[in-house]
Amino acid sequence: METLSEMQNDCKTIRKLEEKIGKEKYIVMSYNTDWNNKNLPSRA
Repeated sequence: METLSEMQNDCKTIRKLEEKIGKEKYIVMSYNTDWNNKNLPSRA
């Protein structure tokens, strides 16, 4: 059985990981959008 402080530390670690992953996903998505905008023929 984990102590309360250990459980809280796990939650903090998970939250940090989620933030990191979220930021990386956002960066990748915005990068891909930029790339598509530059390289796809524009539909005028």
